[in-house]
Amino acid sequence: MDFFNDCKNDRERRSRYHKLAKLFHPDRGGDSEIMMELTRQYEGMPSHYEGYTPQSPHYNRLYEYARDLFSANQDLVHRTHVLRDRIKELEKQLAQPKGKFSRFRGWLRNLIFKD
Repeated sequence: MDFFNDCKNDRERRSRYHKLAKLFHPDRGGDSEIMMELTRQYEGMPSHYEGYTPQSPHYNRLYEYARDLFSANQDLVHRTHVLRDRIKELEKQLAQPKGKFSRFRGWLRNLIFKD
């Protein structure tokens, strides 16, 4: 008896296994020999992950999308660090009053870096 012969993917195979396990499980009045054969067939079949193998175009698209998201995130992290460093430089420059523009610098510092 072949329980999973016409299953097309892992989801269908798992669904069929659960339905048949409810019917043939010994705790529910089923036959233990049939349940053992069902479990042996289910665990012995290779898993195919619904077409997402490393050679499939679907897998390649998912991989490229994840790679693009990662690189975009890295770019944002880099830009954040650059902006943080530039703000620190500006804070140092604004903290040192020089000449006739010292009042303007204080006003600008208060305007930009309000807490």
